Order: sequence, then structure tokens, then C-alpha cells
Amino acid sequence: MYLLPIGALLSVGLNKLLNTTHLGTNDVINSVNSSKTFNPKLLPAIFASAIITHLFGGSAGREGAALQMGGGAAVYTGKLLRLKDYELSVLTIAGMGAVFSALFGTPVGACVFALEVAYSRKIVFKALIPTIISSFSAFGVSTRLGSHPERFIVVSPQYDVSTILKTIIISFAVIVVGCLFCYLIKYCHANFNKIIKNDYWLIFVGSVMILLLTVMVGNQDYNGSGSELILRVFEDRRVNCYDFILKLIFTVLTVSIGLRGGEIVPSFCIGATLGAYLSITLGIDITIGAAIGMAAIFSTVTKCPLATISICFEMFGLGCLPLCLISVLLSVFISSKNGLYDYKRNNLTLLRFIKASRKE
Repeated sequence: MYLLPIGALLSVGLNKLLNTTHLGTNDVINSVNSSKTFNPKLLPAIFASAIITHLFGGSAGREGAALQMGGGAAVYTGKLLRLKDYELSVLTIAGMGAVFSALFGTPVGACVFALEVAYSRKIVFKALIPTIISSFSAFGVSTRLGSHPERFIVVSPQYDVSTILKTIIISFAVIVVGCLFCYLIKYCHANFNKIIKNDYWLIFVGSVMILLLTVMVGNQDYNGSGSELILRVFEDRRVNCYDFILKLIFTVLTVSIGLRGGEIVPSFCIGATLGAYLSITLGIDITIGAAIGMAAIFSTVTKCPLATISICFEMFGLGCLPLCLISVLLSVFISSKNGLYDYKRNNLTLLRFIKASRKE
């Protein structure tokens, strides 16, 4: 942890050397819908930068880096094979599905997520079969290499009016926090760069702040991706009322200063801990509240309802799926249009997907 400022400076230097400083997941997604391709050097840059972030205690996940790596590998391969623009787009979607499946162990959800997050009516159906193949292939390879799929045991809920009302309350609270999470990341990123315009000074000062916050908290529970906190909720059934707040602060600060990584697993952590705490207050099982919270926040921050439902089915099973579906539907209709990624053109809601499918 005490080497975080030095690691952060190395990360900035590497990205400047490879000219990938301002490239990210949005560039990968946008490349699907345009003839412009991003710098394939993003692949080694994001790989090394994400390792630095995790090694020295930045509060970030892996999936954002993985999506960029999958897209970068696809572009690099496509250029070697001299593929056409639309073929590059198909390969990019397949690459994103592969890495997401390898990390989470959810091949169906990964396939749907890749198609949904990079939605383009011109190629979405052409990319379906390649993405299915890549997602399940990556799942098979990763499990044989020792990766364990993300699976959580959730107590089967009682489906009555009281449970549904409590689900709505938990979902609403998590959706509000999810919207706040997305807003703070974009707001802090924009304003931090205005206050400290030099990238080296910005990431150095921000890293020192993360280090000081960690020392003040007295542990490293809120560094890293947050998967340990999620496991603590589902396995040990323990949660603190302040877990989601501290994880939100650590993650917003980490991402805003330029440390590379992902926001999805930290957002899962925020949703799980907030949902778990509210479930204790409302008198339902803690695992049910955590599952509802994870579903609500993933749909809110990614704007991918179909992927959320698929991932919930693979991670939690059928028992809690109807409650997760309620939280996803609430997210579709009441959350803001702004998410973690650029969805002014690419956002796909549940209703738009059904409508587009009928036209096809």
C-alpha cells in the first residue's frame, strides 16, 4: 500500500509512452459503431496498468480492464487478418464477451452483456453466434486453468406482498446510490483534471489521499475490487452500515485520478453491502437483500437489463430470480440515462431490444 504513489506514477508514464492515456472502455464500445479503431497498444497498457492498480491497493475491479483488453486483442487480430470494418466490430464484441466470461464465469451473461453494451442494429445479430462461441470457449479455458465461476448461495425467498414491497424499497435505495456513483465518477474526473492539470501530480496526490484514507480506516477492506466484502456478506452474513459508503468513496477516488481498472465489481460490492444492510433492517434474509442490491446496481450503472437478468440467473440460480427481475425493471424505468459508459447512442433498454428484435 505504501508504494501506491510510486506505482501510480509508473502507470501514468507507461500510458503516456504508449499514447493510451485517455483511452478507455468507451473507446472500445464506440469503435463497434464506427469505422474508427482505437490504438491496439491499449492491450499491453491496460494489462500492466490494471496489475499496478491491484498490486498497490487501488479500489478498482478487473472487468473494465478486461473489456478493453478483449477489444484491443480483437482489433489487433483483425488488422493482422485485414478484416473489414464490420468484421472488426463483430470480433470486438466477441472479444469483450470472451474476457467477461473468463472473469465472472457467466458465459450466457457475458454474451448478452457484450451484445447489449455495444448494441448496434447493423451487426448485433451477425455478432450473436461468434460471441456465443467466444464466451463459452473462454469459460471452458478459464475453468480448466483453475478459475472458479462466481456463484453465491441465496436463501429461497417467500413470495408475498411484504417481500415484494421490501424488494422495491431495497431496489429503489440501491438505484439512487448507483446513479450517485456514476455521477460522482464523471464529476470528480472532470473537476480533478481542472484543479490539477498535470497527470503525474494528479495521480500522485490522489494516491496519497487513498493511502491516508486506508490508514484512517485501519484496514484494507475497501481497497481492491471488493469481492472479499461480497463473500463476507454471502458466506459470513456480516455487513456494516458504512461499508457501501466507504467502498463508493474509495472507488470514485481511484477511478477519478486515473488509476486503471474497472467499476463493475466495486459497484457489485456497493449494491451487495447496501442491499444486505437494508435487508437486516427490513427483516428479510441478508443474502436475498444482497442479491437484489447487486441486480439493481448492475442494471443501473451498465444500462444492460437483459445482461443483468442473465448474470443473476447464473450467479444466484432460479430461486431469487423473480425478485432480481423486479429490481431490474425498476432500474430500467426510474434510473437516470447516465451510466458508467457512453450510452447516448449505445444504450439499450429492455423495451428497445424487444422492439428491435421484432423489426429484424
